[in-house]
Amino acid sequence: MQSKHGFTLIEMMITLAVLAIVTAIAAPSFRGVLLDNRVSTWSSELISALNTARSEAIRRSAEVRVVPNNGGYVNGWEIRAIDPFTNVDEVINIKTFSIANDANLSGSTGVTVTFGRLGNMTSNNFVLNIDPVDCAAGQERRRVITASSTPNRPPRVVRDVCP
Repeated sequence: MQSKHGFTLIEMMITLAVLAIVTAIAAPSFRGVLLDNRVSTWSSELISALNTARSEAIRRSAEVRVVPNNGGYVNGWEIRAIDPFTNVDEVINIKTFSIANDANLSGSTGVTVTFGRLGNMTSNNFVLNIDPVDCAAGQERRRVITASSTPNRPPRVVRDVCP
């Protein structure tokens, strides 16, 4: 007796139809995951820049600022230090990229964050809300970046619900 090997055309078509349906269902949620990853990465980059500025202020014993690019933090930022002896403004790091297609920013979007020579924030409190573009009210997908003038409190990012 011969055994049959392989698939029939009907079995193959049914398998492809099921695969197409599963892919169609998964694609929208996968887009949300990609957006959340972009927003998370961008938030981590800004937190890293704020912590770098704070560390540089202590290391240099000078004022160091995180300055938003033209149009606000949505387009990137620069880390700048002012040399206390020559009073020259030096660029330490530049980050340019746009998150405008992926998220909406609100709060301190164009505010310069300044750290004094002891690492304390000398500018006003900084709060930046980052909402993915498809963030629905009540979903916990918003990122909130905060930096305050409270001593020994580094900048941080937390998740929050979308408004």
